[in-house]
This record gives sequence, structure tokens and C-alpha cells, in this order.
Amino acid sequence: STQSTGILRKPMNRTVRGVLVLIGAVLIHITFGVLYCYGNFSTYIASYLRARTSYSDIRFTNTQWILTLTVCGQGTTMVVGGLLERRIGTRFTILIGCAIHTLAAAISYFAIASFYGLIVTYGVLFGFGIGIAYSPAMTLAMKWLPTYKGVVAGSVVAGFGLGAMVFNPIITTFINPDNISPTYAPYPDEPSEKYYKDPENKAILDRVPYCFLVMAGFFIVLQTLGNILIKPLPSEYQDAYPGHVNRRQRKPRTEGSTRHTWSHEENKQLMKLYYQSRPANSGYIRRLHSLWMDAGLFTCTEQRLADQARSIRNNGLLSDIELLEIQASVP
Repeated sequence: STQSTGILRKPMNRTVRGVLVLIGAVLIHITFGVLYCYGNFSTYIASYLRARTSYSDIRFTNTQWILTLTVCGQGTTMVVGGLLERRIGTRFTILIGCAIHTLAAAISYFAIASFYGLIVTYGVLFGFGIGIAYSPAMTLAMKWLPTYKGVVAGSVVAGFGLGAMVFNPIITTFINPDNISPTYAPYPDEPSEKYYKDPENKAILDRVPYCFLVMAGFFIVLQTLGNILIKPLPSEYQDAYPGHVNRRQRKPRTEGSTRHTWSHEENKQLMKLYYQSRPANSGYIRRLHSLWMDAGLFTCTEQRLADQARSIRNNGLLSDIELLEIQASVP
């Protein structure tokens, strides 16, 4: 009776824990969403560079390189994040990404003395941090809540977009609490291109470098909370979602496992039916076998199908991306 009660409670506990992991992932992605604040922040950055550094002729078109390289850095290191996750685990990968992201913002306090220094810190390194932690945070939440993968993905991406709503007011309130518009238009042929300048806007320009430190402080708080809530998926739940297992954990092949050589397409078909069989619920092996036979495929025992599905997940017979795509195609 006690054992039966524990089995019944496990899905509920997993769901509650999964929601907490999802909240943690959303908090982390909110900090990454500061990327969308660059349109607001760039006015203050360009004005500071013009007024307080040797780059007195820099324009908005030049400072857009910072955003461009942030996005490039993010896209480039998303692959690195996936590789790191396989080597050191999801939690440490997310921590590394968050650390790079926050540190890049903090040292931009010093780097803003040079336009090219700011490109490296608030551009390239900032994007690196986002890219490394972006996918692991999302996929971990999907592993905890495999039957709500659409809700999970939508919530995490919404958190990324929510970053603009959170940090735009923070940036404006800190740097420009009176919301004073720039008035200096140095180019007669572009009268709408306006900047802040000394001495009229001295107080505003003074606060620009410190804003990087303020943002880094908010990042530390939100990312720390997020990482506290994040928890790797326990081994007993691995059957419910495709997860990479360290190659050292592979089980040796038995003689019986070679009686049929599974093709790549057969593995993909099996995994599609596996997800359709609702593996998080009891009795999924019987449902998987029924779906397999209904599909008119070659004869195979229930246990053999279950073993092959486990082998696909544990031994990397299909990539994590392929498994995610297959699962996403299952209604």
C-alpha cells in the first residue's frame, strides 16, 4: 500500500518540481532578454562615446555593431552550449553561460572608455554567455515537463521577450530619471539623429557606465534564483524524455541485440511511436508494441522495442536535435 501511494505521488511531485525548473529557466531568460533593450540603451552609449571618449564622430550606425556581434556571438555558441552540456551537465553549462553574460556586462563599466573594447565585452562576450546557456535552460525544463513541451517552450521564449519590459524601465529610470529627450543634432542632413552632450546633459552621461553595473547586479539576483530552482532530471525519469547519457555509462552489447540491424529510419519510426505511447505513464511498453504492430512493421517483442528505444536515447543512435524534432511532431 505504501509503495502504491509512492508510485501515485511521483507524477505530481515531478510536475511541481518541473514547474519550479520552468520558473528558473524563465528567470534566466529574462536576463538574456536585455538584448532587446539595445535600441533604448544605444542612445546613451553613443552619446557617452561621443562626449567622453576620443570617438567624437561616432554615430548610431557604428554602435549597431555591438548588437550585431551580440547576436552573432549568441548564435555561434549555442552549439558550444550543447557540447558543454554533454560533457559537464546542464547545471554547470547554465552557470558558465550566466557567469560570462553577467561578467561581460560588469566589465563594460571599464570597457566603455573604448568603442572597440565595448564591442568585445557588451557585444561578443555578452552574446557568448547568452548562447551557451540559452538552449540548456529550455531543454531541461522540457525534460521535466515532457507532456507540456509547447507550454514550456512558449514560456521560456516569452521570458526572453519579457526582458525588454523589465530592463527598459530600469535603464531609463537609472540613467535618465526625468526622461529628457536628446536635443543635440550635429548633422543638418539628419535632423532626427540627436545625442546627449556636455555640459547640458552631464548628469545623464555620468550615469551611463554605472548602468552596466546596475544591470549586472540584477542579472546576479535573477540568475542566482534561477539556478537555485534548476535541478537536473533524475535517472528514474529518463525514460520519459530523450536525454544524453555519458558514453562511459553505455552497456555492452549482448549477442542477442545483433539479431536485427536497425536502420536510421527504423530508429526514428520507433521513437515517434515511443512518444505516442506516453512513456511517462505506466503500461507504455504494451502501448508501444501495439502501435508498432499496427504500423505494419517487422515483428518484434515488447521488451525488444523497449530495449531499442532505451539504446537510442542512451547511446546517441539519434542526435538530441532529432529526438526533439520527433517529439515535437507528436501531438
